[in-house]
Amino acid sequence: MITRYNQNKDFLNLLAFVLEYKNNDFFYTKDNERKIVDNDSSLKTLIEDCKVVYIDECNDDVTGLLLIWEAVGGNKTRNYIKYLVKTPMVLNNLLLNLTQNSKDEFYVKIKKDSPNLLAFKNNGFKFQNGRGKEILLVKGNYYDSQHTKARPNIS
Repeated sequence: MITRYNQNKDFLNLLAFVLEYKNNDFFYTKDNERKIVDNDSSLKTLIEDCKVVYIDECNDDVTGLLLIWEAVGGNKTRNYIKYLVKTPMVLNNLLLNLTQNSKDEFYVKIKKDSPNLLAFKNNGFKFQNGRGKEILLVKGNYYDSQHTKARPNIS
């Protein structure tokens, strides 16, 4: 079941999940430095900076989390997705919930060889840019209507 984060009841379960599934791709940036989320303090900092946090649970166990935060740069504000999931199917469900209930644009930076790339593709995210081992994907009504030319295949 997908719910919005409630700090009064969800933090400890969320912390246990993050500690069990932590990885170098689950981070936030502060002062141009990547901070890996690997303890209660870093998780609190990440959550406080987020616009919204969704949690996927099964039998009271957290199976995934999806966070949206605003990044401002170049006179633009973008909604970026951060996620940590047990499986790509959990990510697919979280993305489906997010994109069906919003008309906002969403961006995600993801490694080209990520097992979760297909979940984004299946939910309508399109290639916008690439650099090194990462690509930038975007999903949103405005972006989709403004960019009708052929995009590189992200499969």
